[in-house]
Amino acid sequence: MNTQVRQHEEDAANATAHVAAAASGVRLKDRFHIWSDSPISAFDSPSARAYAVTDTVSGNEGFFALVSDGELLCRDEVITNLQDVRSTTLMRLVESGYVAWPRDNRRRRVVIFERPGGARLMESLASPVQPMGELQAVRTVLAPAIAALGYLSVIGVVHRAIRPTNMFYSDATRQSCLLGECVMAPPAFFQPSLFETIEASMAHPAGRGNGVRGNDIYALGVTLLYMLLGRNPVPHLTDKELLAAKLTQGSFTTLVSRAPIPTAMREPLRGMLQDDPAQRWDLADVQAWVSERRLRTVQITHNDRAMRPLPFEGQSYYTCRSLAFALMENWRSAAMADRKIEIGSWIERSLGDQRRREAVERAFDNRFSGAGMSGESSARAMLNARLTLALDPDGPLRYKTFAAMTDGVGPWLAAHFSDANALQDFNEIVRGGLPIFWLDMQPPGDREANNIVLQFRKLNSFLRDPRPGFGYERCLYEMNPGQHCLSPLVERDSVIDIADLLPALEKIAKGMTEGIPFDRHLAAFIAARGASDLSQALAMVGNRGQSVESAMGLLSLFAALQWRHGPESLPELTRWIMSSADPLLGNYHHRLARKRAEAELPRVLKAGSIVGLYNFLLNGDLRKQDESGFAEAAITFSKAETEIAFLESGGATNPRRARELGYRIAALFTVAVSIAAIALLTLGRV
Repeated sequence: MNTQVRQHEEDAANATAHVAAAASGVRLKDRFHIWSDSPISAFDSPSARAYAVTDTVSGNEGFFALVSDGELLCRDEVITNLQDVRSTTLMRLVESGYVAWPRDNRRRRVVIFERPGGARLMESLASPVQPMGELQAVRTVLAPAIAALGYLSVIGVVHRAIRPTNMFYSDATRQSCLLGECVMAPPAFFQPSLFETIEASMAHPAGRGNGVRGNDIYALGVTLLYMLLGRNPVPHLTDKELLAAKLTQGSFTTLVSRAPIPTAMREPLRGMLQDDPAQRWDLADVQAWVSERRLRTVQITHNDRAMRPLPFEGQSYYTCRSLAFALMENWRSAAMADRKIEIGSWIERSLGDQRRREAVERAFDNRFSGAGMSGESSARAMLNARLTLALDPDGPLRYKTFAAMTDGVGPWLAAHFSDANALQDFNEIVRGGLPIFWLDMQPPGDREANNIVLQFRKLNSFLRDPRPGFGYERCLYEMNPGQHCLSPLVERDSVIDIADLLPALEKIAKGMTEGIPFDRHLAAFIAARGASDLSQALAMVGNRGQSVESAMGLLSLFAALQWRHGPESLPELTRWIMSSADPLLGNYHHRLARKRAEAELPRVLKAGSIVGLYNFLLNGDLRKQDESGFAEAAITFSKAETEIAFLESGGATNPRRARELGYRIAALFTVAVSIAAIALLTLGRV
């Protein structure tokens, strides 16, 4: 530990020298200079490296920058909420943005923090430290952490990254600590399962979701226990064994029961590590204990434990949650297919839970029709997934190897987007109606649950539509507002805001003469981020069998984007789009109009306006004249064709037609003579 502290102090002491020696760097928002040749390993995060920073306005060097590796989603909304928040118990987030990183020239997410005054509580969870006493643990860890969580509660942020390796001493005296960053990865992605509640630890790390304040309280309880012991309380257990023990005995018994800690700390730990969210201590309970040693007693009950076990795959299970976990560990099993009555009776007789029994019966009765499923094994997996939800409605959505809390499905999809099998599982979950069944398991009137299901209904419609702008890609961008566009054309530029899309395409358009600036990722990104409906233009571009329609759609799509988001001039992109818009020149009807258009085109392209090109090719005066002239010519041609057909068919020389025409002329003449005679008689009388 002393070696680690010395290393940290040396990093901090030598930072100025590193900055002075640095040969390169990059500026963020014309204020902060990030020294790319001066890494500071003491402040690294699992998905981001730390670098020295200088405030060029004040000259202050008491900052560091975390530069994302680009592999994981950052928590953009939390970055916004935390920016420039001042708290003595939170590591201060000063600024954020994107820079072209000098080491690889990729556009990367950068977040600048104020440096903590001390080292981490623990450099590694595997390396023991000196145990803290009761007073030290409360004063140094628990009290400041609860103050930080109180502040986060006010601004609506759940930290989801509380652990000893992400907490820092405030200064060299080590009298207090502060919480580290929580924005450079999806919520709880790097949290060891030990620090997660039972339901969250069942989910894939990318799918644990934002969670609630109780998740932070639980993680803080484990952190407190860690520091009281100076080590892992259960080093002999694997993650799977740890989860099984928590399911069987409960978190407190598994982690604390035999731990050599002060007696006075057992009750607060019992409250913070309670598995029932309704029984777990909240912020007010912990604050009351810290300030007044006032306890809210937690009643440990085992009403959910059956009197007799239910056998499954050679094991015996006494609780619904442990049985649900076993079901998903054995998702290929067909052992439950014919046990509807047996399971229902076990739940009602041994647990006395009529509501749970009805849920299990619905899981058996509401079989999925099979659309979108990949085979019989998927049908079995879907039944097991429904049974899992019925038995454990508070757990994550689970299906085959998929496991995510409902608000963690988006980050899970982002983390697995290159995995074809994972995408198929996602498709079967959505189209199989598993989220709808999940809603049936939730308390009635839960508005948030209803909103989640509405989102999944939209995803279902996207997955059913094969056109560009839909499919898996649309689901990815709709569920992850912070996901950058993955099109190979712009992926290096980490385009998140649609206003940055055209400038990114402009950068790569130089020299492009083949293909078009369009693929499924671009289409889905535009559809998800666009301020208005561009589905018609997207559908036209996707109609590759009709060259004129496709070219028209491409031009109108990018003209709309430039008109709404700028910039005014995009000469290279305009030229590239024109190289695929030749069919729009070819469909001029009048040869002279086509030649005039070809002659004026270089002037239009030089301006770099896709909007101007659209107006010139599709909506300009020359186009309108060509269209109106063509319409008149079409009418004239139609009349001529009619007359020719009349003459070719015999016309007036046909005896029958001649007689009919003569009768009509004679009748008209007779009427005219009669009218004239009547007029003359009338005038004569006058």
